Amino acid sequence: MDTNTIHLSQESLKKLAELLQNQTLPSGASQIILAVVPIVGVLFGGFLFFSLFYFYHKQKTLMIEKGIYRPVHFNWSLIFIVTGFIIGMSGIAITVVFLINGATGYELLGGGIPLAIGFSIVLSYFLNHKLSKK
Repeated sequence: MDTNTIHLSQESLKKLAELLQNQTLPSGASQIILAVVPIVGVLFGGFLFFSLFYFYHKQKTLMIEKGIYRPVHFNWSLIFIVTGFIIGMSGIAITVVFLINGATGYELLGGGIPLAIGFSIVLSYFLNHKLSKK
């Protein structure tokens, strides 16, 4: 006997048919609300994004006027090498998991793309160091 089959009585099938026939569409108000919520979210997010940069700019301007601004210096070499290794290693891990699961074809792009990006970032780090030493 197959354990995946479900046996329904005639009564259960009739109740199911009634439920499917009596299904009502969402009201007009709920459809409008569902359409407006993403729009309001995007507008609010845009306003928040704009406000953040505007007030950050004002803060920097006032600090420069008062003479207390100190620019922040980043170690870009360290940022690039760490980012490259993190992305590259995650690409290797994803690719290996896909290969273990027997994936062939376009599925491997899920791991191959981060692997290539990480490799490119690490390669650019080493090329930049080689060129800057000359």
